[in-house]
Amino acid sequence: MPRVMTLLSCVAVGILVLGNTTGSAQTALGATTRTVYVTAVDRQGQPVAGLTAADFTVKEGGKDAAVVSVEPARARMRIALGITEPLTASGHALQGMANLIATLAPQAEISLIVIGLSNRVLVPYTSDVATHVAALRAIPQVQRQVPVNTGEGIVDIARQLQKEETERRVMVVIAVDTGESVSMRHDYVLGTIRDSRVQMHVVAISSGGMGGDLSRVLSDGPRQSGGRQIGVSALSAVPGAMAQIATELAGQYALTYTLPDGVKPSERIAVSLARRGVTLRAPTSVPVN
Repeated sequence: MPRVMTLLSCVAVGILVLGNTTGSAQTALGATTRTVYVTAVDRQGQPVAGLTAADFTVKEGGKDAAVVSVEPARARMRIALGITEPLTASGHALQGMANLIATLAPQAEISLIVIGLSNRVLVPYTSDVATHVAALRAIPQVQRQVPVNTGEGIVDIARQLQKEETERRVMVVIAVDTGESVSMRHDYVLGTIRDSRVQMHVVAISSGGMGGDLSRVLSDGPRQSGGRQIGVSALSAVPGAMAQIATELAGQYALTYTLPDGVKPSERIAVSLARRGVTLRAPTSVPVN
């Protein structure tokens, strides 16, 4: 506990001395233009700089789209940072949250949320690091076995983010992958994430019960929205995983493309990159409207 608080204090001192998956619009001629946020990293997991529109191809509904522009993402993020309640007893998990806040506070407003039977907002959206650090310090590090509605909590976060007047909505969740069923069907949860235009990132701690509805939400949510899931087997790996997600969010590109006039918009999108040795993460499902 003292060590965790010391690290959190260091984060605050260090700071003192990255929205939505896609936005779309109809042009005057009826063509559909969208902007999606994509990540390109090298073999060391570092963002790849210098990519241009010529490096990418986009298909929507199997139809070629024209890539209009690719540039470093500059829109401020609105990040919902959630953690399931039993994990609040873990200093490693709290340090992981601090790591992400330290990296992204200059580029985002961040809200801290505890996911239990229902969601509890610890900190409303702010970029003030001192407020976040104070909230993390105030969380009792006492192990409690409490029921958690993870799927419902994710749906609530997505719906609340959808209400935010911001171009770039992001959800980052630290959760135990219990493999449990959720009261809402996984396809309903995934549809809510898609329709809310939220990019989802997950650090999932394995409990040996993987394979159920919750597992599918925690893996498919990031995959369809262009985010990332990092699975870990030990809580000690959470800080590094959260730092990696923060690095990738900070180095994203905004890719804008247009469908030809007369081509019907589709929920299915395929983005590809003509660079060897580079891993691309991009949305595969977008809202039609």
